[in-house]
Amino acid sequence: MAKNIHVKSKALFACLVILLLGATDQLAQAKAYFASLKEMVERSEAIALADLGPVKSIKVKGQTWTYSLESQATLIETYKGKLPKSFTIRGGEDFRCAHVSLASGKNLIFLNKEGDYYRGANWMSSCIQVKDNKLAWFKTEDERHPQEENKVSLEQAIKDVKALVNGKSMGIKLPDYLKTLLNADDFTDHIIGEAPSESSQWIAYTRAKADSAKIKTELQYVASNGSPAGKLYAACALLSSDKKAGMDLLNSYKDQKVELLYRSGCRGTRETLGSISKSLAETGKFLNFSVEK
Repeated sequence: MAKNIHVKSKALFACLVILLLGATDQLAQAKAYFASLKEMVERSEAIALADLGPVKSIKVKGQTWTYSLESQATLIETYKGKLPKSFTIRGGEDFRCAHVSLASGKNLIFLNKEGDYYRGANWMSSCIQVKDNKLAWFKTEDERHPQEENKVSLEQAIKDVKALVNGKSMGIKLPDYLKTLLNADDFTDHIIGEAPSESSQWIAYTRAKADSAKIKTELQYVASNGSPAGKLYAACALLSSDKKAGMDLLNSYKDQKVELLYRSGCRGTRETLGSISKSLAETGKFLNFSVEK
């Protein structure tokens, strides 16, 4: 009798181990891993600009997931790997945490081959739609999702991809004071209020204005990749050496609805990037902030 109990205990232990391993495996599969831009470029078998045809609903079992979306793509230009002139992309995986979305039209795509079709290499970031030659993009190569508020030109995005494909860093090397503007949390003016000194953003901005003629490329980079406040600082700094370039940037922001904090001394107010840009472009100032100071 004792022997039977011992055998049953061993069998029960074995079953528990199997169940635990199975649960661990399911838990691992239940979480989606979103790669950074740099990782996505490294892991993608093919990267290209392509025109996606109409997206149709399907129900096709793949190697891991069942796909619900399919589009026939026409190749425009390849940046990594090899792709045929026409190929099939599938998405809409039956995974509750993530899936690849497909949208017809021009897309920058990051793909891996699966059978006789291609699938996204990094969930939602795999197919980035291009509209009016602009697309949502990553502020840094370590970011894991393209940002809608960080629209850049297709040319800039392709340049970043090519740099990463070739093992280089994306973007350009910025001095510390321009990094301050690139990541500025709010848009501040020269008024100190109760603070011990002017804000770090304002100090960086005044230096950028003084150096404007020598750092036009860097300021354009901040204007394309910076926070909403960073975009404003870059445009205003550019006005000092290239009025047309600065005004073009301010005018390009006029329809932007993203909000930011404008701070003047101890007072702050939330405004849209568009409303501040419009005021700066048309009057040269916004409340206490003046491009002449």
